[in-house]
Amino acid sequence: MQLTGFVPPVAMDFARKIRSLVKKAPGNVRIQYGPYVIQCDSSHHLPQILAVLPDCGRPLADIVNALGIPQPTVIDVGANIGDTVLLLARFCNDAKVLCVEGDPRFMCDLRTNSSQVNGVTIAQAVLSDQSGEVSGKFSSEQNHAGTARLTIGMGDEKLCMRTLDDLLLDYPGFPSPDVLKIDTDGFDAPIIRGSKGVLQATRPVVFYEWDPYSYEMEGENDFDHAEFLMDLGYEDFLIFSNRGEFMFHERELQREKLEDLANFSRKRRGVDGLHYAIAAFTKERRHTMERVQRHYRKP
Repeated sequence: MQLTGFVPPVAMDFARKIRSLVKKAPGNVRIQYGPYVIQCDSSHHLPQILAVLPDCGRPLADIVNALGIPQPTVIDVGANIGDTVLLLARFCNDAKVLCVEGDPRFMCDLRTNSSQVNGVTIAQAVLSDQSGEVSGKFSSEQNHAGTARLTIGMGDEKLCMRTLDDLLLDYPGFPSPDVLKIDTDGFDAPIIRGSKGVLQATRPVVFYEWDPYSYEMEGENDFDHAEFLMDLGYEDFLIFSNRGEFMFHERELQREKLEDLANFSRKRRGVDGLHYAIAAFTKERRHTMERVQRHYRKP
């Protein structure tokens, strides 16, 4: 797969606009989001992103709608301030959501924002591929306000890590999720591994962020995340850009293609920050994948 020269439409212009809009100032802001209001710290990047991409995150909502079932169940790992909850409330009908967030700095806004919606449960937990206590700390990277990177082995704070399989024992209302969404700034792959039980048992659609740079920072390679899912029976993959543009469908992602995508993302990092979101489907969810494809192929 040759990606040289590929740039998602207006991606460079998008990056320039975001850089020009980001301004750090003390205090909170409240922004209108359809019928809802999003509250966040004024340094958070979400208001600036929504100013450029008012429907940011729509692929997840389109996937949930494509399930074609009443009251779909979604687990939102990396819930941040609750913007995904409001996205689903705005564009989907009656989704039931378990929000999982590990950084305590986001919990107040998460609770405030999600309180506007019924059917939301909040779990404060740090997820990984093993359960146990570790030393670590959350920090925000420069130019990435509103995201939190977890650094293991640094600081005096003790963090209780849990697998998703372990966490769900405490939330019996979510035994069979239809969609597992993960967006955790590089920790997506270990969280997927720690979800093996629920992935085998209920076969949810897995919609996760793949930023090769962040994965590499956490010691992950370019292909284990996809190969782990394929070993569990995930056969179809829809690849989106991080700004929500549908790129292509692939049956069984090959290492060469993943390495090409990863290398291209690394080259674009300093230009427009291009990375990916991947939706993975088992054969039991192929009808959902086909509906999503048809939706994005409409003129």
